[in-house]
Amino acid sequence: EPMLSFGGRIGLDRAVRCETPWVFTPVEKPKKPPTPLALYRRKKRKEVSEQHPDWTRTRVLASLGRRFSGREPGGPSKIEKRELNKEAADLRRTYDAELQAMRKAAWSNPQLVQPVLSAKGEVKLVPVRYFEVSLSEAPRAPEAHEEWCVAVGFCSKGFRLVGQQPGWDSHSIGVHSDDGRFFHSNEGR
Repeated sequence: EPMLSFGGRIGLDRAVRCETPWVFTPVEKPKKPPTPLALYRRKKRKEVSEQHPDWTRTRVLASLGRRFSGREPGGPSKIEKRELNKEAADLRRTYDAELQAMRKAAWSNPQLVQPVLSAKGEVKLVPVRYFEVSLSEAPRAPEAHEEWCVAVGFCSKGFRLVGQQPGWDSHSIGVHSDDGRFFHSNEGR
């Protein structure tokens, strides 16, 4: 049963939006690990803020970045830097393992996988979402100077329905019939 049926005229860069939300099952991804610089900033921010109470948070963090890279005195020693790099690498390994476990677990979650019928008639479980579009006939024949293009895609609520097609801005992604390419932010793939 269709979620949206539209029998009016569209075209000339006019779009139709189905207001039915695309339901995604929330999956909590592990938090990305900090870089060595972020670890250094966490450890030293309070100390520098106390030394310079009139500095803004941005100025403190910029100063710590310069110290870390050696462009300003007072940065970490080679040994401290090596320890920060080791700590960041350990956190990255933990993150990678958690992310891999999350992705592996997603395959066994029936809310995240969908049954799909393959071209050979086999039913497979794959982590996809599916939608279908049926287009009837064009309202009129194109004139000699016109090039017809149908674009189908996904968009956020911030996407304007007049004057653009899905994929022309950062609020949408779409596939265009004139060249068969996917577009996002007006960059084709």
